[in-house]
Amino acid sequence: MSKNQYTIHYRKEKHLFHITNNEEESNIEALKQAIHQQFNISPSKQTLLPIPSHTNQYKLIGTAETEHLIMQQSQEKAETFQENRRQFMAKKHTIPVNNNRELPSEYRFLVIQTHETKELQSNQAILERIRTDTAVIQIMIQRRYTVGVLKELSLDSLMELLGLNTNAGQMIQLRLRTYDLEGWRPYFLIIETLMHELAHNEISNHNDEFHALTSSLQRQYQEITRRSRLGRKISDDETFNGIWEYDRAKEDHTDRGAETTHILGTALSHSNGEVISQRDAIREAAEKRARE
Repeated sequence: MSKNQYTIHYRKEKHLFHITNNEEESNIEALKQAIHQQFNISPSKQTLLPIPSHTNQYKLIGTAETEHLIMQQSQEKAETFQENRRQFMAKKHTIPVNNNRELPSEYRFLVIQTHETKELQSNQAILERIRTDTAVIQIMIQRRYTVGVLKELSLDSLMELLGLNTNAGQMIQLRLRTYDLEGWRPYFLIIETLMHELAHNEISNHNDEFHALTSSLQRQYQEITRRSRLGRKISDDETFNGIWEYDRAKEDHTDRGAETTHILGTALSHSNGEVISQRDAIREAAEKRARE
């Protein structure tokens, strides 16, 4: 047997070990066993780095088993906390999305229609996007709005017209394409018109109550969209930032890049329930604005 002295540098302190070796084990193995007994660091978790110019002196790198267990438990608690927090935030800010094309609620768009043109697929995709829009679905259910037909506005209608609501929700028509018919209106502008037309499900005239309802619907859509799509890109060329407001002082709305003023929306029925034609509705709206 031989007896050797080793100096171990651990946590800014020096520790002396006297190792008595036998023929069956090396000095380093015996030293690791002694370190295990004193510091409770498993031999497999020990790293001994020789200190240059010093014989039998090593820097010990390792963590006691009890400390390692405490660290592991703390990490597991932190991970559990983060996961619980993630689930809570997801539940708090996520609006349920119904991926089923046939939405079960009666408060929805029952049918979507578009015109037979070369852009048929694109127009159908826009109307389908509206029909399955999470914020639109929630608003229609909360307000109990049922719309028989959601339809693209006729191409031969006045270009100034952006939307029509017939008989308080029997049919809502929206202008999808730009004036030159070379592209499509931005989605958030189509939604702005839709909120205006949905308000006609409750109120026919463009009075203060109607404008207040329209603003409320638009703010509600904005808030739902902000929570569920915050910062998410919604198309190839635009990012919805949720910041647009309906001007209650104006019944007309001027589209971006257009010099003409066009009608945001009109309800095609009198307060007495009599159905009127699209052109009569437009004429009456123009006359009303002239009087005001």
